[in-house]
Amino acid sequence: MKKDYVDNDVAYLLGMLFARGALAEEKGGVKRLIIRFPYINEKFTLPPRKRLGINMETAIRLSLDDSKGRINELIGADLKTERAKNEVSIIATLTRNTIAWRDLKMLCGSGTDYSNFLLPEYAFEWPEDILVDFVRGFADTAAVPSFADRDQVGRQRIVLQVQNANWYIPIQLCRIIQEILNIKVEHVLWGHPNFGRAFREHRIRVPAEEFRKIGFGWEYKRKVLEKLIAYDNAEGHHPPKKGCNPKAKRTRSIKPKHRDEKSPKLPPEIRAKHFDACFQICKKLGCKQGIKTEKTEYIFEDAEI
Repeated sequence: MKKDYVDNDVAYLLGMLFARGALAEEKGGVKRLIIRFPYINEKFTLPPRKRLGINMETAIRLSLDDSKGRINELIGADLKTERAKNEVSIIATLTRNTIAWRDLKMLCGSGTDYSNFLLPEYAFEWPEDILVDFVRGFADTAAVPSFADRDQVGRQRIVLQVQNANWYIPIQLCRIIQEILNIKVEHVLWGHPNFGRAFREHRIRVPAEEFRKIGFGWEYKRKVLEKLIAYDNAEGHHPPKKGCNPKAKRTRSIKPKHRDEKSPKLPPEIRAKHFDACFQICKKLGCKQGIKTEKTEYIFEDAEI
């Protein structure tokens, strides 16, 4: 497969897979593409005195139907929806090792699920509209636009939630969003024991007005996003003038040591190391969005924690 053969629909499906997906191979040659949506217990809080004005159950069902249509168009397999207590899954079953299946495996770095998927390096050369659809697919699956996600001054933001097992996707997503698409990322809040979030999800925080440049594919999430942006405008909140890099600062606080700093759940790059700020983890995991000088390595602005 040529590295430039990725259209918008393929990129969108990849985003969904990287967020909550799996490519499972079973005995007898059966292959399953699975995407899980933990939506049933989601709480979509809106600014005071604002209502969404739609039936959430219907909106979610229609959004899932739309996603199923896009997936079916790509892989030509029957899809079904399975409901569980806290999630709903879209499952596509294939009985042959089709080109579509092989291509997806390659584009996911030969990983098996969201815990070990990695984008190939050539993905960062894709056109911007393709990368937008990749992030949008991820956001439709793993972002819950909510009034509760606001910064210290009350500015609304969209949070992309990355499952804790994958410590490299946040770096790749942030690289796409900030370095390539020129959209400000406030910071990555890592699910690390030094920040009182031992092995919880990683959270990529993007100002709501900045995230409008990516947007959501799911209509009801678009409506929530627009209400959050309208609230910011009414309150006089504007996106920050700069993202999470590049100026160097000293860390603002010293974090207590934690027994889980040596946990095997942590990747080798940060295992048995102590961190006082999230940007330090970004640096150890390969982020190169800081300023490079002749005398220093990459320098990173302190992250808000």
